[in-house]
Amino acid sequence: MLVETVFIDRAGDLEKVATDDGQRRCGEAIARGIAKALGVENKGFAVRVVCPSLNIRGGAGMAHAPTGYLRYGDEVRISETDDTGKWGRLAHGRGWISLGEKYIRRV
Repeated sequence: MLVETVFIDRAGDLEKVATDDGQRRCGEAIARGIAKALGVENKGFAVRVVCPSLNIRGGAGMAHAPTGYLRYGDEVRISETDDTGKWGRLAHGRGWISLGEKYIRRV
C-alpha cells in the first residue's frame, strides 16, 4: 500500500509532517480512513486539549509518571475510562490523560 500524506508544493507544507506530532496526526488520519473504508466501528469518543500542555501518563492517575504530552488543540480518541470517569485511555495506546474540564473538551 502506498499512501501520500502531504503534497509538498509550498515551504510550509513540509512542516506538517516534519515533527513527531505531525507524523502522529498523519498516522491517525490514515487509520481513520482505513477503519471507515472497512466499516470498522470506532468505539470511544474524541476530545480536544484546551490547556497549553497535558501530560500523558502510564496509567490512570497522578501516581503514574508522565510518558509524553499533548498540546493545545490536539484532538485524540479515548477508548475507555477508568472506574471514576476522570481518566481516559488514549485509543492509540500511548497512555492515559485526565478528562478534567480544565484540560479537555469532547469534540
